[in-house]
Amino acid sequence: PAVFATPQAIHNSAQSLSTALAKNPYTKNLKKFLLGASSSALQIEGGLDANSAAARFYKDKAHLPTPEDAIDFYNRYESDIKQLADELHINAYRISLAWNRIEPELGVFEQDALIFYRNVIRALLAQGIQPMVVFHHYDVPTWFEDLGGFELEHNGKLFQEFCLTVYTALAEELGECLISLCNAPEGPAFKGYFIGDGTPGEKNNLQKTHTVIANMYYELIDTALNIKKAYDHLKKTNPQLKKPSIGTQINIVPLDPHPSTISNWKSRLATSFGCAMAGYIQSGGTYSFLVNGEYIMYTPDAHFMKQAKGVDVYRYHANAYKAFDWIGVNIYSNRFLNGFEQITGDKLIETDEERYTDNANYRNYPEGIYRAVQI
Repeated sequence: PAVFATPQAIHNSAQSLSTALAKNPYTKNLKKFLLGASSSALQIEGGLDANSAAARFYKDKAHLPTPEDAIDFYNRYESDIKQLADELHINAYRISLAWNRIEPELGVFEQDALIFYRNVIRALLAQGIQPMVVFHHYDVPTWFEDLGGFELEHNGKLFQEFCLTVYTALAEELGECLISLCNAPEGPAFKGYFIGDGTPGEKNNLQKTHTVIANMYYELIDTALNIKKAYDHLKKTNPQLKKPSIGTQINIVPLDPHPSTISNWKSRLATSFGCAMAGYIQSGGTYSFLVNGEYIMYTPDAHFMKQAKGVDVYRYHANAYKAFDWIGVNIYSNRFLNGFEQITGDKLIETDEERYTDNANYRNYPEGIYRAVQI
């Protein structure tokens, strides 16, 4: 459907979503239907630059400003959370944990940082806001990146140790939350190793991109299973402890033929194939891993594959299907292709005012939610 979508089909899909929401009992009961906002630690907390791999990249390689004090959420979280409740009237809020604040050095866990996140969760709950707590959101400590990050399979255990330490310390509070172990491994992997606008800043290395994604998903699965074991152990001494609701998020990018390719059957055929192949490269390994426990990413070592040629990544986890209680989908926009080329920048000018955004690579695309959940 993502390859041959037409405006009418997309409109029908959106109408179907609207009808489904109108009939869904959860959307009629706002205590069960969550409508919220989201942020990441690096974006809002302040005081994270020193040990942040992302901040180091922005400063030393991208030559961009770093967050520095950001909005000083670390010191103002109580008033900020009250403002979220009073002015936005939301009932859910996604935060992330700054790994580099909690573990600024390998094996050194800061109790003050854990207390801070405990207080943030309690403040959200006090305002009637359901917290979603993300354990990894596009940033890692500098020491972890210096060790090779998720490029190296064995480093994943360091992330798992961080997660288990946090869960053990905050088990009571996290029992009241939705736990997202990662805000989409595809994001930091593609930005860091293919596009080059995220840490560590490599470009066009699709082999490393998928190695990182596979290693991350393996560790997320293994970590989720071990958190559940930790819960069973803690519940023996704390019978009132609530079972954690553990999931992860994945990025969905619908890929469509650019309208300019539709009139010519050759370009439409080439673009349809390009969309199918690009969709596989973007998410095929993820879908396979979460469903079958196998991360498989293989592309022919052929010239026509260009930057995508010769990728060969495989990882397996026998219990992948047992790991998550839920899977969240992130959908920002659809993308357009002409053959294998993505249409970007000046070549993609959005003329619909309701869809226009300041970022030329993104357009308002709410019907993408329906397409994403259909996958």
